[in-house]
Amino acid sequence: MSEQKSRKNLQKIIIIASALALLGVSIIPFLGQLTGQSEPNPPDSAVDNNNLSPSENELLQSQEKGYEAVLKREPNNQSALQGLVQARVQMNHFHSAKEPMETLLKLDPENPGYLQALAQINLKNNDIEGALSPLEKLAKIYPENKEITTIIDTLKKAQKGEFPSAQPPSSTSPATPNPAIPLPPPQP
Repeated sequence: MSEQKSRKNLQKIIIIASALALLGVSIIPFLGQLTGQSEPNPPDSAVDNNNLSPSENELLQSQEKGYEAVLKREPNNQSALQGLVQARVQMNHFHSAKEPMETLLKLDPENPGYLQALAQINLKNNDIEGALSPLEKLAKIYPENKEITTIIDTLKKAQKGEFPSAQPPSSTSPATPNPAIPLPPPQP
């Protein structure tokens, strides 16, 4: 019995550490924006999807419409909500990905993957306050994870215009244009 608990705790720690690493990488460009090193994200309609081929973009738009059709019939369909969020994120439509992500979180408020994904989407939308709320919930779920509190402290300092004494890493490092926001599979 204790071996199973140990294994589950280890799995939780690995999942949270991975999620935080991904979140940490997504914060770097945001800090660059706050220090004036890069341009802010434009609204969804102005996003240039040059990183997607026309056929990839058409496929994502088709998937988006399909998920929206399913959600008209079943507004709480987690699979459709997850697919819609992922399609919009891949098209860099972060503003329109927020609402279905919030719906997923309402359906499963303690889901660490959903909390982390909403924080990332809010950061992509330059919404520090919106990112702090799910991160603070993650910190309550996993109080032993100090990385979460470090990220929260960094964001709060950025929100106040205070930056750590060390210069934030440059956002010129190669980054994935369409960061994957990991969403756990829906429960059957």
